[in-house]
Amino acid sequence: MGSTCSSSVQVLHSRRVPTRTAAQVAPSPVPTEDLGASNDVGAHDSERLNIRVTNVLENEVVTHSLVLLEGCVDNFSLVKRGVSAGAIEYVQASTSLIDSPDPEFSSSTRSSTSRGLCWPVVASTGRFKAFVLLPKPGAYEIRLQVASASLLLHICFAPPRARCVVRFHYQKPWDSNQGFDAPPGIDNTDNAAIDRLKLGALLLQTVFAELLHRAGGARRTFALELGDNGLPVVHLLRSQFSTTHARVMDDADLLVHLRQDVLSTEARLIGWRRSVGSDEEHVLIKHVVVLGGAHFDAKAGEVYGHKELVDGNVVVFGSCGLHTWPRALSELTASCLDASRFQQHHTFPRGCVTSSRGGGWCWSTFACSFSRLMQLVGSSFGLEYQRDGVMRADMRTLSRMFSVFEPATQTPTFSRPIGDGRFGFVDTGALSVVSSRIERSREGDDEGAGDGLWLDAASIDTLTSNGATAAVVAVPVVRVEIVNLRPNERLAYPLVLIEGHVAFVDVNADAQPIENITAVVRGAATPAALSWPVVPGTGHFKAFALLPQPGKHTVELRVGGALVHELVVRYARPNTKHFARFHYQKQTDETRGFDAPPGVDNSDGAALARIRLGALLTQTCIAELFHRQGLPRATIAIEFEEVDGCERPRASLLLTPEFQATEPVSVIRQALDEQDAAAWESEGVSLTHFVHVGSNHYDRETHRVPDHCAHMFGGLFAFSSVTLHTWPSALSELTRCCLDTTEIDTSQLSDDSAGRGSHWANFSTGLGVFMHLFFRSFTDELTCEGMLGRGFDNSNRLLSVYEPEFESASAVVAGAISEEGEPERLVLNRSVLEAVGDNLEGAYMEEAALLVLLQSCPILTSASKFSQEPKNAAGAA
Repeated sequence: MGSTCSSSVQVLHSRRVPTRTAAQVAPSPVPTEDLGASNDVGAHDSERLNIRVTNVLENEVVTHSLVLLEGCVDNFSLVKRGVSAGAIEYVQASTSLIDSPDPEFSSSTRSSTSRGLCWPVVASTGRFKAFVLLPKPGAYEIRLQVASASLLLHICFAPPRARCVVRFHYQKPWDSNQGFDAPPGIDNTDNAAIDRLKLGALLLQTVFAELLHRAGGARRTFALELGDNGLPVVHLLRSQFSTTHARVMDDADLLVHLRQDVLSTEARLIGWRRSVGSDEEHVLIKHVVVLGGAHFDAKAGEVYGHKELVDGNVVVFGSCGLHTWPRALSELTASCLDASRFQQHHTFPRGCVTSSRGGGWCWSTFACSFSRLMQLVGSSFGLEYQRDGVMRADMRTLSRMFSVFEPATQTPTFSRPIGDGRFGFVDTGALSVVSSRIERSREGDDEGAGDGLWLDAASIDTLTSNGATAAVVAVPVVRVEIVNLRPNERLAYPLVLIEGHVAFVDVNADAQPIENITAVVRGAATPAALSWPVVPGTGHFKAFALLPQPGKHTVELRVGGALVHELVVRYARPNTKHFARFHYQKQTDETRGFDAPPGVDNSDGAALARIRLGALLTQTCIAELFHRQGLPRATIAIEFEEVDGCERPRASLLLTPEFQATEPVSVIRQALDEQDAAAWESEGVSLTHFVHVGSNHYDRETHRVPDHCAHMFGGLFAFSSVTLHTWPSALSELTRCCLDTTEIDTSQLSDDSAGRGSHWANFSTGLGVFMHLFFRSFTDELTCEGMLGRGFDNSNRLLSVYEPEFESASAVVAGAISEEGEPERLVLNRSVLEAVGDNLEGAYMEEAALLVLLQSCPILTSASKFSQEPKNAAGAA
């Protein structure tokens, strides 16, 4: 294999379903038709029935849509009372979608319980194997029913967004109009072939998941290319060569031509994806090509065109025997039990019919052909043939994974399929029971034929190791729970804080702890994928996403490059004339920049970049302080300007005269009045000003800052710029600024961090003091707790899940590490970091103070104050 699959993880929607026991029995509220004679059981008897599923856990997350449920009905002999000989009993399996990551999903759109399909039950033991198809991602309620007893089981389906997928093709020469070989009366059109291959692809995906689960691991399997209906995509591949040419080509020549054919389809799909802005053009594809040109020549008495080839990422297999494959899930049991024999001119290639019970019957042909395809695909994944198990060279019994029965004679076993998995009559005497044991049965085994379907240790290592095949999704499933936002949350500000927990569902998975999570706004003109730390023990994370403009946006959360969660948020500017404006003050003719260490850009442009991001952070922090007290997310409204199709806070350079003996805040106030008089008069706009005083500088001799500003005056809040060099100028720098343990050199720079002396502490105090001044101006007579006191020194705890320990070593071990397809991230020395958790150390506001703010502060606004234009932009009803 030229490439290997990178780790991939899957998403689970965060809404929870009720927890139930693994063997819950409840009366069914859904009336059902007669399943054999089962409904003759009285209420007393049904209470003694107990349905158990033994291979799937309650609330288990699966990455494949066709789920096998193996189980047992305890006391099943109760439902056999009065039943005539030869009848068979069934368990009915139905599904209902109860939750979905689709933003349009709601309780009103919850799917009703389907009638479901029926699956045979072994009378003597109550064993059954049932399948359920989960057509779209989400949480499902599965109902299994026998007589009046039922089991409710919940399963979550999270399909992989993998970098590697398996794509199925039904190939035909360009001039061929002939269908695949089939007896008279069997639809053998191209559509019929594609339908059979779609279900075959799902069954194959399930087989690999169950084989690894049987070995004691998580259900890991390859990813399929799925269509909008949730079913696999099977491409009709018209080759460049003719039917005549196909008959004379050797294997090497055929592989060359087929590889050219499938690569041309890849190029067309990649071009289409680029045209619609998809980011999936780098997906690695393994191709399974089923040759529709394989036929039996009645005159020559031989099969031509049937191939079994593996070459890198291409698997080639003939279509002989395809007529025995089920076209729909309701036909699966019939395919496993059909002991009818087809005519000689439809015979499957002799070398492939070998099985433990001979060949020539429909069921054994299905078992044989499907077993061979599974082994070929396994071989392309790097599996080698073994002396025993599923990769045994003569293994032809894969159908035993799909049914608890297998034909034991050459006589027909059933008649009149009803269409829901049941039959008008089943000759149970013509069936043998497939053993519940995995190992092959020994001679004289009373339990029947063991299925022999297992993987040896070497095969398991091949499929699950980091250097495994490029198509197997050999990673655990991830659960993401967002704790501070709901789907479709409406916000009045663009910088979104996403707080939550992320964890592997399979705690026994052989995987590294999740240390980073990535957030990116889908469809943004310049999407910036930013990585944010995760606390390994708790999975706690805080991620930020900057929405480029008002409207409806989807934020993707990724782990290891794979999508694990989608969050839809709606952003609209508030309908208000009260705005906050941010300024960088300098004295006229002053050329000196803000105080900064050598090598740090302290130009006016650098100052304005830091101030703009600080404005967004201030806006978001105020909103989250309200939300933490259970109040609507009220915050300041900021003036924005559009730059290159994206909006950014308006920040201006404010030039003032020298302070001299005049109080700095008075000089600043006068300059602002002159600057904003026109806006007040023409538009009736009310402005509140946040000013970073750039004229404040550290005196290295006195170790003081002359005219140090930390003032509030009317609608003006001013603070010295001496901490500005510790602020981020871009969102990608936020984590580093929150964790930067670099000590302040007090011989050169001011330490304004309540004596903590580090860069991260100066940033935290500098950002928090503006909120402190703002809150104090409206709540001066209230308590000095939280942000009204010195809690503003800990505003960093609102932004990050970590805080460095006091006087610690460097928390950031390495800078930006860039991997292919991955955003830049930091490598952290977590031994010197304290997990913040819910301990904000004073970075909070009491509810009473916030209520006073809401009543007395006109600049505070929330998402409830949308103007009509932003409403339309956000797609609101």
